[in-house]
Amino acid sequence: MHIFDLSHTLSMNTQPYPGTPHPEIRTFSTINKDGYREKVLKITSHLGTHIDAPAHILAHGRTLDCLPAEHFFGQAFVVDAFSNQPMALPLSLLKQVPENEKFDFILFRTGWSAKWGRADYFSSFPYLSKALADALALQKLKGVGLDAPSADSRDSQTLPAHHTLLNAEVLIIENLCALDRVLQKRFTLAAFPLKIKQADGSPLRAVAILNEEPAK
Repeated sequence: MHIFDLSHTLSMNTQPYPGTPHPEIRTFSTINKDGYREKVLKITSHLGTHIDAPAHILAHGRTLDCLPAEHFFGQAFVVDAFSNQPMALPLSLLKQVPENEKFDFILFRTGWSAKWGRADYFSSFPYLSKALADALALQKLKGVGLDAPSADSRDSQTLPAHHTLLNAEVLIIENLCALDRVLQKRFTLAAFPLKIKQADGSPLRAVAILNEEPAK
């Protein structure tokens, strides 16, 4: 069994989505002074690698704490969208998903995570086309994810992919990384959020659990 971390590390230098507050991660106590270590965390619910609840977009959508734990765990498949142009990921990418197999999560590897920490990470990033979001919403998935900042384009005002998926209670995982480690493979995804009351979203540590030998 092999476990791959699909999450970015959070720090004071983690870039938030434009327009949202920067994180504050500071030392509250130290071993030398207090006999133990503890930090104060001041972060938004959608910082770094995170998951969106229906309540993020929908007025009466469910929050993460209202969903059962199994909604964040299941079989996953990573679609290769690395060379896709234009930035709107097309419906045709779903041809890569093995027929007659049931998955709980479909993830899209665009390669955009290589820009993590750079100023251009939040500009003109890949996102889900309307046709692709519509098709994913019909598949009774637990979630959809990608290694980019949002399921919708940077300049979108209506957030169609978010509305389509979250209305179907298909959760959205954003800012993933290292998806090339499990590209086009069947694996188990664990994507558990913090259990925050009435959470519209939460940072998470997403991991892939692969039973076969990884490619060298």
